[in-house]
Amino acid sequence: MADTTKKQRLISLDAFRGLTIAGMMLVNYPGSWSHVYRPLLHAEWNGWTPTDWIFPFFLFIMGVAMALSLRVRIEAVENKAAVWVKILKRTLLLFGLGLVLSAFRTYDVSLTRFLIIALVLIVLGGSVLLYLRFRYQTPDERSAVAQSMVSGSIPFVIIGIVLAGFYSFNFETVRIPGVLQRIALCYLVVSAMMVLLPRSRDQWIAMSGLIVVYLAIMYLLDVPGHGRGVWTPEGHASGYIDRLVLGEVHLWSGTKIYDPEGIVTTLPAVLSTFLGLQFGKVLVREADHKERLFQWLALGSFLTVLGVTLDFIIPINKQLWTPTYSIFMAGFGGLFLAGCYWLIEIKGRKTWAKPFVMIGMNPLFIFWLSGFLVRNLFLLKVTTATGEVAVWSWLYTGGYAALLGTSKFSSLAFALTNVAFWLLVGWFMYRRRWFIKI
Repeated sequence: MADTTKKQRLISLDAFRGLTIAGMMLVNYPGSWSHVYRPLLHAEWNGWTPTDWIFPFFLFIMGVAMALSLRVRIEAVENKAAVWVKILKRTLLLFGLGLVLSAFRTYDVSLTRFLIIALVLIVLGGSVLLYLRFRYQTPDERSAVAQSMVSGSIPFVIIGIVLAGFYSFNFETVRIPGVLQRIALCYLVVSAMMVLLPRSRDQWIAMSGLIVVYLAIMYLLDVPGHGRGVWTPEGHASGYIDRLVLGEVHLWSGTKIYDPEGIVTTLPAVLSTFLGLQFGKVLVREADHKERLFQWLALGSFLTVLGVTLDFIIPINKQLWTPTYSIFMAGFGGLFLAGCYWLIEIKGRKTWAKPFVMIGMNPLFIFWLSGFLVRNLFLLKVTTATGEVAVWSWLYTGGYAALLGTSKFSSLAFALTNVAFWLLVGWFMYRRRWFIKI
């Protein structure tokens, strides 16, 4: 579970990953959803906004990283069973953590009791840190033990919270798909390709097969009341399968007729990770900075143009995660990666990227922890003159909205403050050399 920081890391990839995580938190947690600038919202249906870059960028970055880390792991052992164990453990952990975030419904403890519990945890955590400082002499020793303790305790903390009755989970209506769940499935499928199909040609054939299956379902499945080949929110085949297999109660509450991270749309989402893998292969194959940059720029430009061209046939659509969306966003992702690489690795301009590198080395842990905290702040209530309100809303309305007015600007300022807080958390973890791999 603990990340190894002794091996050489690509700083530009960490920076790109950190920028993406910061973007996720920025667009996911505004002060008020009633006051959000248009570029910070997803496209309603066809088309895209800058917000639609973020999720495919993360899947793309994961693919790039897999070319570096998983490839080495596969080649290092003859018995692939150990590799499969690691792949399945990570898949299950990601999927499980996503379900925990989806399952939040009600909170059964008062704010006072919650603060008491938090204080106890802080005291216990401080005691552990003091123990590590005096028990282990070098920073590397303390870091390794701390990583193992934190990463190993995550499942037990979650189980303990559930058993203690702090939360009331309604598994009969929990949303099954989700962001971390999709990341888990994309990781699993691309990992399986790398283990079972070592030749690139075979990997491309398998990936093409998944896209053919997606298109066959979307064009040929007869949806009751709508027919075949319908790409509207109400009539597309992906939503029909989501309702049929998962049931409306287990879908995204924003629609209840389809889930943007649903079953069928995960197939082209795998393409986002797979294309990232191809950029990662360039990194492994080429040692020269200019050659890497040239190939990334060429491939990124080609994919971007291809996505725009195919948009006339199959629309770029994040909700359906169409193949054109995957291709177009992978092209953008490749160009962003090339830009970060040029600035950091070639020009040596690293100062601006340091905050993002720090959270980019703990990306999924910080993303999950931020979601966990925000959900708690929505579930916990405080009593005001107008009645009970969520702590999150109380902080926004009593602070930013009171000072700056209820506006898109104050909502954005609140979201930026949240991002800044997690940048500080990333800095703290980086300084302590805590790198928790999920």
